[in-house]
Amino acid sequence: MPRLAALLITFCIGVAATLIWQIYGEMTGISSPQFAQQQLNAIALDVGAIRQNVDQLTASQERMAQEIAKLQAVEQDILQKISGSPPRSEAATERKPVPR
Repeated sequence: MPRLAALLITFCIGVAATLIWQIYGEMTGISSPQFAQQQLNAIALDVGAIRQNVDQLTASQERMAQEIAKLQAVEQDILQKISGSPPRSEAATERKPVPR
């Protein structure tokens, strides 16, 4: 799922950058191949940076999932130990008879 999200984000940014480039080119009258090459290089750098950020977020998400799983295992262990021991109220009420 995180890979799909990364691909979708990258695609949307590419589409947005292309639209902005076309609108900007029409407004300024710039349509030279050199300008287009510069814009494509800038977009490629931006997409690379975004991909790196998404990869870092994915790695962080995986680490968090592992930590959550560890905490859940500890929680289950504690609950099992608590339910396995006799409640204190029963232990406190049990008294040995005093010999006379």
